[in-house]
Amino acid sequence: MRLLPLLFVLFAVAASAAPRPGTFAWNYRNRPVVAPLAGYEFVAVSPRGILAPGVADSLQAFGAGALIWMQPVLAVTNGVAISGRDYPFDSAALDLVTRQGALLRKPDGKPVDLFPGKTYGAHMLDYRDSAFVDAYAALIASTFRGKAGGILMDYGCGDLSWARLGVDESVWPAWRSGFIRLCDRLRAQDLLVIIQCDQYPADLVPVSDGAFFEQAGMSLNPLRKVWDNVVAHPDRQMFVRVEELKPRTRRAFATLALMTGARFNWSDLRGDSGEGTKGNERDFEHFGMSVGPASGPIDTVSSGVYTRSFAHGFAVLNLSDKAYVYRRSDGTRFTIQPNDGLVAEMGSIYRWSDVITNVGK
Repeated sequence: MRLLPLLFVLFAVAASAAPRPGTFAWNYRNRPVVAPLAGYEFVAVSPRGILAPGVADSLQAFGAGALIWMQPVLAVTNGVAISGRDYPFDSAALDLVTRQGALLRKPDGKPVDLFPGKTYGAHMLDYRDSAFVDAYAALIASTFRGKAGGILMDYGCGDLSWARLGVDESVWPAWRSGFIRLCDRLRAQDLLVIIQCDQYPADLVPVSDGAFFEQAGMSLNPLRKVWDNVVAHPDRQMFVRVEELKPRTRRAFATLALMTGARFNWSDLRGDSGEGTKGNERDFEHFGMSVGPASGPIDTVSSGVYTRSFAHGFAVLNLSDKAYVYRRSDGTRFTIQPNDGLVAEMGSIYRWSDVITNVGK
């Protein structure tokens, strides 16, 4: 009796919130609340989340492209792999891994746990077996076909040697080859493959569609580093996430995203601190303005300062270490601080009284 009202609400929300180009949101819960995800071009959800009743249908009704947030692990609780009728993908993956013997193990034979010492752990998969990699790619594709259009590969740099998980260093080159093979096989299944990494490694570029730069503006991914990685690959789909609610950081990376065509997310995650609401925020540059498509190339106007024109405005990004005064031909001036961005939306009349900017927002 409650199904029709629920569907009505979902489709009413979808109709009133067309996706904003250049945006993405995320919710990694097993049963995500979908209404706040309306209006984003892409939405990243967990494997369990997309299989929860109504989630895939709702995202499709919103017009969002679903990406499955995939880690190279089997999820475990108190050392026991999750399985059962409520966890169809976990169960199928466990069955495949068990049959193929595809857990990565330490020299003492114990599984490698990505999150050791925690109640909710993660046993690492072993990508060194090509037969397992091919079967795993086929399982992912068959499970999520029709529900998602792509995979977001968390821990996607190609190896985890940096994590010091007790595995001999000689393991990682072969593991990396298997990871590359997995990305390639997933793309062959017509899935968009986005790798999460703080770089875009050259050997992963041919087997992926783009990269995801998290913690943008923090020590992992400062502004210049993200800019250099994104502009080096204009033919790829890049995703950038700011995880703190600092206006200048948001302005800078939202401007970067608009200028380069990257997808942008602003959220209260605060990196790996565990603080914050973990909610998606609607940034002013994408949800409060509409500059339209780019109408010209990215131009360098000074060392470390870049600008680009759009159908209904312009953007300026200051990557230099000092303030920059941007002057328009009509004499209008804007002072842009270091590591900050300016976006201006101009109405059809092109009078400055009609201009909307992100200055001070």
